[in-house]
Amino acid sequence: AEAAARGTVHVAALASPLAEPRREIVDGVLWRCEGDRCTASVEGSRPVRVCGRVAKKFGEVARFTSPEGELAAEDLARCNGKA
Repeated sequence: AEAAARGTVHVAALASPLAEPRREIVDGVLWRCEGDRCTASVEGSRPVRVCGRVAKKFGEVARFTSPEGELAAEDLARCNGKA
């Protein structure tokens, strides 16, 4: 099922799992998070920018995948405000 959904969603794996499931609107898009996994439909922004907004809202992101693929280490560092 994950491969079929990959084309239309962003997936963020958080460095620290959330204590309870959360839903938050990030720039007009609903993100659903449970444990260390957050997903949202793609809304057109650059993945590193979307990742950064998710990191601000939910905490450090360990992995971030978009339809273009997984963010490289340097983009992930930028996402988490470490670059």
